[in-house]
Amino acid sequence: MKTHPAAAAFPLLAEPLLAELAEDIQRNDLRLPVVLSDGMVLDGRNRVIACKRVGVEVRTENYDGDPWAYVWSLNGERRDLVAEQRYLIWKLCSENSTEFQAEQQRIADAANEARSEAAKGNKNAAGDRKGTVRGQSVHPLSEQPERKAKAAASKTNPGAVARGDKLVKDRPDLAEKVRQGKMKPAAAHRELKREEHAKAAEAAKATPAPSGGPYGLVLADPPWQYEHQKTGNREVENQYPTATLADICSHKPDIAADAVLFLWATAPKLLEALQAMEAWGFSYRTHAIWDKEQIGMGYWFRGQHELLLVGIHGRPAATPECSRVSSIFRERRTGHSVKPECVYAWIEEAFPAAGKLEMYSRKARKGWDAWGNEV
Repeated sequence: MKTHPAAAAFPLLAEPLLAELAEDIQRNDLRLPVVLSDGMVLDGRNRVIACKRVGVEVRTENYDGDPWAYVWSLNGERRDLVAEQRYLIWKLCSENSTEFQAEQQRIADAANEARSEAAKGNKNAAGDRKGTVRGQSVHPLSEQPERKAKAAASKTNPGAVARGDKLVKDRPDLAEKVRQGKMKPAAAHRELKREEHAKAAEAAKATPAPSGGPYGLVLADPPWQYEHQKTGNREVENQYPTATLADICSHKPDIAADAVLFLWATAPKLLEALQAMEAWGFSYRTHAIWDKEQIGMGYWFRGQHELLLVGIHGRPAATPECSRVSSIFRERRTGHSVKPECVYAWIEEAFPAAGKLEMYSRKARKGWDAWGNEV
């Protein structure tokens, strides 16, 4: 028996469940007939497979109504469907169902009405505040009303709707795999992110290295001044000229409206690093750790790690999901103050299109502007 396209909108049961169904039919016979539409299986594909396995005759009956609305009403709340998959199935059914056309129009009308009300509210609020709306995020053309309506109709949530629509728009092949249950939604979005990231990286390669600010990404390794040294031959000044906190704070880089800062700091200089970050116009967000894989000097502990603080200015994009790595970078330290290559490589991979500046740089690096004593 051929399968109706509407029935094919839903994935078959997983093998363990099919096996259980076959055993039940063998024990209790086929309790529900298979439903046909235009001679094709509309409901009961799993029963057909199970009957063939155990040699039970398939009984059928015909349905003459809207096949897409029929399969959704029967299977839309299957427990084995994840939200994004359920939405993609509903989307396919609604686009093909004559019964769903009126519902789709109601969703569109309700969304347009909600947008209109939001626009009025935004205009009134702006007028009351002389053009400034504080503490609000009102977008007259927001897609939220429509997403909420679609979420209610598909028994999912607005997030699943947004993610599903993005897959359909950008990678319909991945959307189809998710709908059929051949790929988990998270895996599909990771693949989409990797593709977007690769395109951005290729575009970045074709873009000349930044010739000046403002910069969207700053990596800085300030030459902190230490109050105490173990011995004269280990003084930082023997390695490179140091700077006071006031000096470092005065070295404010030229940054874009939306920028991210990666700031190296040793454990004793954490508070000073946070002060420098604030002086440069960034707000602290998080940090990673560089495990140097061998111990050094120290008064309380013999230091084996260094901090890589993350600060933001404005609203820069966070690390793409496909490039989010462990917060611990492990690479054996080499020369004094030489930072691990793995961090540079990760930044270049995670933020390929950003104009980059390395402050207090010891050597030039392709794709970066460099500012520092040794450069």
